[in-house]
Amino acid sequence: MKKHLYQILIAWALSLIVAALIVPDLFIFRHITFLAAHDSESPFHNIFALINQWSNGGFSIFNRYDQFSMAYPHTTSGVYTVSNVLTALLYLCCAPFMSSQSEGYQTVYILGFHGFTMLLRVVGGYLLLSRFKLNKYVILISLVILNTLLSLAIYQGLLTNNLYSYFPLLMFFIISFVQDGRLGYLLAAFLVFMIAASNSMIIALGYFYEPVHFFTLSCLVWALCIKSYRRWGLWAQIKQRRALVLGTVVLGVLIVLPSVWMAKIMSTDFFVAESGIGGTHGRLLNIIHRMNYFTLPEPSFDKPSRFFMESLNFLDNR
Repeated sequence: MKKHLYQILIAWALSLIVAALIVPDLFIFRHITFLAAHDSESPFHNIFALINQWSNGGFSIFNRYDQFSMAYPHTTSGVYTVSNVLTALLYLCCAPFMSSQSEGYQTVYILGFHGFTMLLRVVGGYLLLSRFKLNKYVILISLVILNTLLSLAIYQGLLTNNLYSYFPLLMFFIISFVQDGRLGYLLAAFLVFMIAASNSMIIALGYFYEPVHFFTLSCLVWALCIKSYRRWGLWAQIKQRRALVLGTVVLGVLIVLPSVWMAKIMSTDFFVAESGIGGTHGRLLNIIHRMNYFTLPEPSFDKPSRFFMESLNFLDNR
């Protein structure tokens, strides 16, 4: 246990060092805090809101200035995420020792928000890669790459990339359940998914929901193929193809249903401006629309070349 803890801490420290070398204006000189964009500003503002609430009498479900319900900004942009709360607590602990609290907030935000998010990816990535019995140096190098070169957008405070930091941990529990069949792994996967979803509900149901269910479906299909091969042999596995296709279709329908439910909620119980409901056009419409999820704004089957090019674009979270 102690050996694993040391390896996680080393990977975390190296990731912070490499990130500082890649983006020195953010981590070392602090010339920038985030880019001027909604997703980039949200964590910065949300953490500030948490600190402001605590400094003015404690947390409340209503904004103390205009009595605006905090449920709305949390549902749409994730005020009470794990990284946000931990960063706010870190600032509150350090604030009494700061000569300039406004400048200190910039420093705590940069190191705290990114540090906690990076630690989450390190823990999840370490458990996931260790599942495959890889060499410890391979795991270490992979974790540093995961937290730096493959996560550049997170350094600008992107809310969606913070949410995706839960994915490696969730993948570990899903793979462990499919391989071992232990109920504890399934419950752990469910818990991680619920934490991620409660962090920022609408974004989780949109962006995060898609790769999680695609990955889950892939694991189930893989497990079915392996078990069919081991039990009946290759020829029998081919004959079972119809059952496999039918099972995949059924699982696919179950995956689509929550998006249909989400669309119903957006049109009746919970409306967000420019959500795509009622004749408007917005990001949430693109999330719900299956083809628009891959290519925007035209459906992918109209321009196959665009579909393949944009699907391979790893800089786009779609």
